[in-house]
Amino acid sequence: MLIAGIAGMTWAGDVATMVNLGFSRDSETFAFAQYGIREDSLFPYAEIFIVDVAQNRFVKDGVIRNDYERRVEPGYDGSAA
Repeated sequence: MLIAGIAGMTWAGDVATMVNLGFSRDSETFAFAQYGIREDSLFPYAEIFIVDVAQNRFVKDGVIRNDYERRVEPGYDGSAA
């Protein structure tokens, strides 16, 4: 029973993995992404963010989010989202 409780604790929480996509050729924008698995639904998700470097703000339509309505299987980390 203790092992089952510990295994449940290791799965609790939505933890995103950040991916640095880098700067544009002119260095005016910077992009990064994150992906993971939603805690409540166990569906994978991915988000992309594009930042105007000089303004230190997201560009217009620079936040792209997508949830995938397919439950993950053991060993899957959401990276294919």
